[in-house]
Amino acid sequence: MKENLENKIKQSLENHEMPYNASAWMAMQAKLDAVKPVTSPASNLKWYISAASVVVVSVVAYVAFNNSTETVNETPQQAKNTEIVENKTNSTVEKNNEQNKTNPGVTSENTSEEIVTNESNNNRSNTTSSTTVQHNPFVMSSNSGNGNGTGSNSGTGNSGANTSNGTNSGNSNSGNSNTIKNYILPKVTDVCEGETAFIKNTNDVAVLIEGPEMHFMIPANSERKVRMNKEGAHEISLMIDGNSKKSNTFFVKRAPKADFMIDTDTKFEKGLPTTKLESSTPGIEHSWIIGKSRVYGEKVDAHFYKSGNHDITLSVKDVNGCSNDITKSIHIDEKYNLMAVNSFIPEDIDSRNNTFMPFALTQRNVKFNLIIIDPTDGHIVFQSNDASHAWNGIDKTTGNGVNYGTTYIWKVTIENAEPNENNEYAGNIMPIQKR
Repeated sequence: MKENLENKIKQSLENHEMPYNASAWMAMQAKLDAVKPVTSPASNLKWYISAASVVVVSVVAYVAFNNSTETVNETPQQAKNTEIVENKTNSTVEKNNEQNKTNPGVTSENTSEEIVTNESNNNRSNTTSSTTVQHNPFVMSSNSGNGNGTGSNSGTGNSGANTSNGTNSGNSNSGNSNTIKNYILPKVTDVCEGETAFIKNTNDVAVLIEGPEMHFMIPANSERKVRMNKEGAHEISLMIDGNSKKSNTFFVKRAPKADFMIDTDTKFEKGLPTTKLESSTPGIEHSWIIGKSRVYGEKVDAHFYKSGNHDITLSVKDVNGCSNDITKSIHIDEKYNLMAVNSFIPEDIDSRNNTFMPFALTQRNVKFNLIIIDPTDGHIVFQSNDASHAWNGIDKTTGNGVNYGTTYIWKVTIENAEPNENNEYAGNIMPIQKR
């Protein structure tokens, strides 16, 4: 009877386009055998008849449905590429896990996969469903760098009973950095007006200095000399993202205003040409630069030995430790020449007129050597190193008086000359006859 039933089914399907699938029938038979109870043969026959009825009804319905719809010509290639997946078994998951073990560098964040038929392109495409990755709270994901750099993302994704671990690495084009930078502010101590501060900026951002009459920018990684011109509070700040970040404050202290007075009438004190100088600015220290020498005091004497213009510089320091200076110029009309006269009267009864000795040598405490030279033959007619021993007009080589009206040459060499003073002087002297 079983064979008759199978023959009837085959005959009903002979005219159908779909070929008979014997494996499907065998699978159905296996299910029926698995659930049949241990009963009598008559009971088994009832189960066979019921199953056959279900199969016949299903086949008839399928045939009726296909006949009622428009027939679509399907190429063998299309039929080959079309698959219907009803459920993904655990064997598929195990196969994916084996592939992950084989390729540890590939991370799978998904635990399910859906196969979608693409009949228009005759290709099969696999679309991965999106799942949320739960990151380990103790692992930080960071991307940092300027321009192109390598960044990394790490995390653990859990879905259902299957776990996928992995690391994805790639190039990061992000120009932002989450790294906290340490900025070092240049340290500027309190300074005085007019002083210059050397400031070194070691940061990769600019430094701004602001204060009274001050707005000075020091570029990144550079150093500058900054002159502080005005007293008051100053701020040194970092320029971050175009904004000034307030930082340290330093003060510029007021400096004294130096000034002094000059007595332009030259005086001779102790045989030296003297110009009186006096500071008009109070302070704890007054320093003067006159020529190549430096002297100290609120009132000082300046000695100028040459004619022409001479510079005088005064520097005053106050109780705050700040100093200021000023320079002035003075003009000297006559050259200093030891205050020597150019003639004398050997026969005069006045001792001030009948001998020759440069007057300054009689006032100064210096070591010197004086000689008188006859210009006609160059011989020395007189020599002395004592200011009290002056020339009286006698030629020491002959013991006789020299000719009146003749010009002789005198020369003085000083051993311990004053600062800014030459150690040699010279001039002309003429003995004349009393009238």
